[in-house]
Amino acid sequence: MKILDCTLRDGGYYTNWNFSKEMVLSTVESCIDCEVDHIELGYKSPVIGGKLRKCNDGYLKSFLPKKKNFYCFMIDLKDFVVDGQLNHDLLKKTVNKKDFFDICRVAIKFSQLKMIKPVYDHLVKMGYQVIINIMAITDLSKKQVKECISSLKGLSLKAVYFADSYGNLLPSQIEEIVLSLKLLNVPLGFHSHDNMGLAFANT
Repeated sequence: MKILDCTLRDGGYYTNWNFSKEMVLSTVESCIDCEVDHIELGYKSPVIGGKLRKCNDGYLKSFLPKKKNFYCFMIDLKDFVVDGQLNHDLLKKTVNKKDFFDICRVAIKFSQLKMIKPVYDHLVKMGYQVIINIMAITDLSKKQVKECISSLKGLSLKAVYFADSYGNLLPSQIEEIVLSLKLLNVPLGFHSHDNMGLAFANT
């Protein structure tokens, strides 16, 4: 089992991704001390926001310790969709060749599945390990979950995550989703929310 900490990335929704260097460093050092496997610092995004909305490699490596296979960023696919189409130029401009980060987690919704292959290809070309994070899985039917699996098969992924985006999943539903996603034959990740006090039980 591995743990990916996303305190800063998810917490950025409350601060517009503005955190002091001291807080970022303290959080990173705490994760290292606790032997957390990966930390997701924020986004690489064309959307206006604080420093961890952009995750500039030069800025972060100027004060964070170097640690291989530890640092992650997320891209939210909707940030790169214009008029219903993937904006390839925007993606290439925003996500450059691997430098400080090793891992990219891609947040996608079911409606964006058709765009995942070119996004995956670009990220791999840039040198990143890729994790797919399926959002709002409770909105999906069994047939749609199967379509997700079909779309992701054949991609060399570090892991596939699913998110309890609304915090309304029950342990029995988690089991059903996990059994389905196991068909992908890659490590599975789970991002829980605690709306019903079930995050720990679901995990």
